[in-house]
Amino acid sequence: MSYFKSLVKRKADTVDPNVINDESIREYIKKYNAENKIYGMDDMPFSEIVELKLSFSNILKIQNLRGLVKLRKLCLDNNIIAKIEGLGEELVSLEWLDLSFNNISVVEGLDNLESLTDLSLFHNRIKVVDSGLDKCEKLNLLSLGDNLISDREPTISYLRKLRHLQVLKLEGNPTCQEHEAYKLYVIAHLSGLKYLDYILIDEADVVKAKEEHREDLQNRENQERPAEEVEKRQAELLKHEQLEEAFLGNTDNALGNLLEEYKEEYRKIKLLPDVQIPDENFQEKFKIATTNFQNKIMKMNEVRLQMINKFKHSVKKAEDDNEAEDIRNIGVYEKVEKQVIRTYDMSDQDEAADEALKDVINPELKKLEHVLIDKEMQLVERINESIDRFEKSLKACVDGIKDETKGYQEEMNKEIDLFIAEVEKVKEEQLKQFFAENANMENYTQEQREVYTDKEGLNSAVTLLSEEIKNMIFNIEEETNKFYDEEMENFITTFKEERHDRNRNHIREVMELVKEKREKIELTLEQAG
Repeated sequence: MSYFKSLVKRKADTVDPNVINDESIREYIKKYNAENKIYGMDDMPFSEIVELKLSFSNILKIQNLRGLVKLRKLCLDNNIIAKIEGLGEELVSLEWLDLSFNNISVVEGLDNLESLTDLSLFHNRIKVVDSGLDKCEKLNLLSLGDNLISDREPTISYLRKLRHLQVLKLEGNPTCQEHEAYKLYVIAHLSGLKYLDYILIDEADVVKAKEEHREDLQNRENQERPAEEVEKRQAELLKHEQLEEAFLGNTDNALGNLLEEYKEEYRKIKLLPDVQIPDENFQEKFKIATTNFQNKIMKMNEVRLQMINKFKHSVKKAEDDNEAEDIRNIGVYEKVEKQVIRTYDMSDQDEAADEALKDVINPELKKLEHVLIDKEMQLVERINESIDRFEKSLKACVDGIKDETKGYQEEMNKEIDLFIAEVEKVKEEQLKQFFAENANMENYTQEQREVYTDKEGLNSAVTLLSEEIKNMIFNIEEETNKFYDEEMENFITTFKEERHDRNRNHIREVMELVKEKREKIELTLEQAG
């Protein structure tokens, strides 16, 4: 009997709801291996599983999917699941999720599935889809057929957010009864769709749909555009804040800002034929290299900040532990002090009693003073050693950032040289043709004739732009390195100063405490005398 048939039979024989647990997952592995003649893998760790099918298992609730970090395909179709839940952060690799033929009424619980590309909710109890898929930005295929969707407008409006959606199944819902109207509505409003109900969308239907819903589409685009612009602006501001935090603010649209500043030189270069493609290629390579560089540095800076916070926390804990120990030592002394004063109060309070009190209290107070100061000095020594070790670790982290910055500069300088070499080649060919005796001036625009005639001006434009782009890259490296060096030096210096001030204050507090205790004894003796 095949695995599929055995599952069908088991479902028919099962009455009570089942749960997903380690045993059911292990059973699937064994049967899958047996069906596919895979030997010696029945005990494979859950962390290595890439596919899990628990169809026709009478499962009531999604749960216990722990440790499945490599799982890409999960089939829970033909069960009795009523709620989408239990799909935790560990399922980061999940690409395919089949929940068809269940009792689901709300699309939810999918926020962790950012890699999801295929989702089937066919034959459930869903009436509308207006939420639940916001984090599934990579979703390519969505099956919602045979549900209870009667009003297409809210669902289709929401699905417009899914920019990568190409395949949609809706057939079998009440909203699809007027097939032609339903088809044209969906095609018009989901412009990225390639297949509707698993049928390739015809280009003629696209034209017809857009024409029929032209006014509605225009209104929607006018409404959505401001929201998209706000969202884009917010994303830009967030990115800028992250760059500033990583001391990379000078990399934000660096090339665009420079070309704007030297737009006259850039204009002259762009007048050269055949420069457009090398220019576009260079700008694209610059964008990719800069984005990769930014992402690397931001991650390394995050590690740097984590190191600093961990170090500060460890020092603070050592200081707190030392303070707690001081409080315990003071408590021990005060217990002795209290007992000695009580004994003194019950004595004749004569000269002999005075001396007896001093003989006990003075050594104890001296001992307390020595213990508190000695422990503080030991703490200072330990913290100074920790600072030295941490400074080396922090420097290694910063040196790693500087290495990345240097690598970025070297990579970009090579790309700049290649780009300028292509520009120079085109420029020389164009000038040679332009100044040739048989040159036809009608082949050149007025703007080109003016620029080419000023040969020195064109040469200067190419040279200046090349130098300024390289200067920009150099400044990025220099400023970034400077920021991180200064930040490291400032942190270490400030941290040492704070510890020094704390140490001085603590010693002063110990001396004041000892002074207060001596004055208390002297006052006790004076009052008795």
